[in-house]
Amino acid sequence: MMAVCHDWYSHKTLVASTTCWHNAHMPTPDSITLPSRKRIAVGMRMDSDLNRSLMEGIVSFARERGNWSLAFSYWANPVEFLDDIWQNVDGVLLSSAEKQAHALLDRIDKPRVGILMGPDRYTFPSVTDDDAHIIQSGVDHLRRVGFQQFAYIDQVWNQRPRRNVFIRYMKKLGLPYTVLPEDYDHPPTSWDDLISKFVQWAKVLPKPVGVIVHHMELAHHLTEACHMLNIHIPEQIGIIGHACGDFQCHLAWPPVSYLDAGGERMGYAAAQMLEDQIIGRKLKHHRMVFETLGVVQRQSTNLLCVEDDDVAAALRYIRENVEESVTVRDVLRVVPRSRRSLEYAFEKLIGRSIHQEIIDSRLELAKQLLRDTDLKTIDIALRCGFNSAGRLSAIFMKHLTQTPSAYRRAYRNRSESSLSGSDYRPEV
Repeated sequence: MMAVCHDWYSHKTLVASTTCWHNAHMPTPDSITLPSRKRIAVGMRMDSDLNRSLMEGIVSFARERGNWSLAFSYWANPVEFLDDIWQNVDGVLLSSAEKQAHALLDRIDKPRVGILMGPDRYTFPSVTDDDAHIIQSGVDHLRRVGFQQFAYIDQVWNQRPRRNVFIRYMKKLGLPYTVLPEDYDHPPTSWDDLISKFVQWAKVLPKPVGVIVHHMELAHHLTEACHMLNIHIPEQIGIIGHACGDFQCHLAWPPVSYLDAGGERMGYAAAQMLEDQIIGRKLKHHRMVFETLGVVQRQSTNLLCVEDDDVAAALRYIRENVEESVTVRDVLRVVPRSRRSLEYAFEKLIGRSIHQEIIDSRLELAKQLLRDTDLKTIDIALRCGFNSAGRLSAIFMKHLTQTPSAYRRAYRNRSESSLSGSDYRPEV
């Protein structure tokens, strides 16, 4: 791929160093102006792992397509950038949390797709993540490591929908929770003001508590506040964020666990939806909703803070022997307690049975191996304690509604078959 900067616009001059056209093959100068090439404007900030991952998916599709030229700005406001350029391109992709973004896409009378612009339904095609699945996955992970109190932290008005999903899920489970800030009327006006708010929140949170933060920047602020107050992570406050790579999670100390958004597949899907509009193909979905790919555990939630010593011992045994064919009977040999009593304690403290914990631990290992290795499905099945590839596939279909191979393709986003999204939203 070759990057070329041009002034394509006679009506308004843009700074060449901030506006780039990326061509999907190595072009000659003459090939740039061929009518068959499609000029696609992408409005997206490049300041997060998630946005860069979205862009990787878009670029991947552009390379496959072969005749796309991508225009984007590293630093400009995405809405202002597209407002200047959209009349001179063939299609538009926009990812922005600003209120003006929705109005802009409504006004554009060309092929366009909104990316991660919230859970609402719009007149324009859109690709988004599944707030319900994000919250469920985050809470379930925090419960698995033993937290029984929970909190959710966001920052601005447009993050309220996910907060509301968190509140509904907590009420459904009957678990104690806190949401911060309590209102959006007094946003921070400086860095010191922002950190002071996080210090205040860290003080008032009940402890121990598992915290879900809307994005990784907030996780970094929270870890800084905890250090200032000598609050131990993860023993007193466990933190999990929402991201798409390790860079941001390692900016904080300790590194922060995160829910893998799988941004590449969303970017690829958005590009496919745009291409369908450009060539006049009917869209299969006007709106695609993608579930998170799972939890990437780092030090911020790496503990077992279960009050019951027997439950903690059982959990430790299960996770340390996840590659063995561990059974409930094996657990009971290690933990000298009646099955009925231990099962009751499991349900009360972590919300699942011993057998479910065994299956979930195997499933998490299988997902990790599918993401990070090229092992065959049968080898992964045997390594995770399943006696056949068919048994592993059955577990995947039951819990994830897709096969192991489909999960691997979706994660790596290597082809159009990796697209897995619909308007379906799990109930919370």
